[in-house]
Amino acid sequence: MSILVVILGLVGGLTIIGVVDKVGSALAARLKNTAADAAELQRRLAELEHRLADTDARLQDLAAEDDRMLDLEERVEFAERVLQQLRDPGRLPPGNSTP
Repeated sequence: MSILVVILGLVGGLTIIGVVDKVGSALAARLKNTAADAAELQRRLAELEHRLADTDARLQDLAAEDDRMLDLEERVEFAERVLQQLRDPGRLPPGNSTP
């Protein structure tokens, strides 16, 4: 019976060692990858911050162009109204400015 206990103890011990080794290896690999992943994440974060700043600058440019476009639309509408008044057949002919 004591031999059976010794054998079971050895088998159990070796099993525990194998499990701990696999868990330890997986944990070590994960920690190693985490450091590499952290560097990659930092690089990607910097890239995204740069792209966001670029997009913000473009958005500000578009807002300025939008204001300019509104001004041009108002000028075109005014010019169209003036041209329509000149073409209006019910318009009075120009008067004689001398009394």
